[in-house]
Amino acid sequence: MFDRTTVKIGDAEFLVQRNDDEILVNGKKVETPEVSLINRFVTAKLPNRIERFSVNRNGDDLWLTIHGRVLPLVIETDRERLLKVASQAAEGEGGGATIRAAMPGLVVKIIAQEGQTVKRGEPVLILEAMKMENEVRAPADGTVKEIRIKERDSVEKGAPLIVLG
Repeated sequence: MFDRTTVKIGDAEFLVQRNDDEILVNGKKVETPEVSLINRFVTAKLPNRIERFSVNRNGDDLWLTIHGRVLPLVIETDRERLLKVASQAAEGEGGGATIRAAMPGLVVKIIAQEGQTVKRGEPVLILEAMKMENEVRAPADGTVKEIRIKERDSVEKGAPLIVLG
């Protein structure tokens, strides 16, 4: 039986499946890399190259630095994904959901308007964090009941941004 993990690095997403015998990335078998860790710096020896990168944590958020770029890093197992879906469903019960800031940042642009109908996954605003612009998307279908922030507002992690009904 395979252990399944989704790894998101910036906009790229990878499905990693592993068991005792092999590792598959997006369905293709890969050689197990030799990995060393010194402080926060990782060196991975791959069949045709060596990659060096670092992983940093800011609260609950992970950031990968590679080739001079800082990218958001999300590592999520099947179990964590199911728990997240269940928690979002519970939050959305009764026809509403509150979209909260996943990280501290600056509201660059509010895309949605009060009264607008939005679909799950549709961008509702842009939040700048660590010099990167991140689209914040609707977690469920609904109508924008309330926008609790303004453009250029600074927000903390967990701050309510938009209420859907």
